[in-house]
Amino acid sequence: MSYQQPKPGQYRRIRDNAEVLVFGSTGDSDIDTVALKATSKGSRLTHVRLENVWKKYEVAK
Repeated sequence: MSYQQPKPGQYRRIRDNAEVLVFGSTGDSDIDTVALKATSKGSRLTHVRLENVWKKYEVAK
């Protein structure tokens, strides 16, 4: 299955409204990953499966 790659920029985690920055994606397959980092102090770079990005995050308004 193919998923839309998120564009780099600011997103929001749906469950707690935390702001995150998306840096890029490795591809458009469900097993590819997206690099993101919360904007809160002390957070680190995380990789999330592309299929989960659109379930857990949305573009910040």
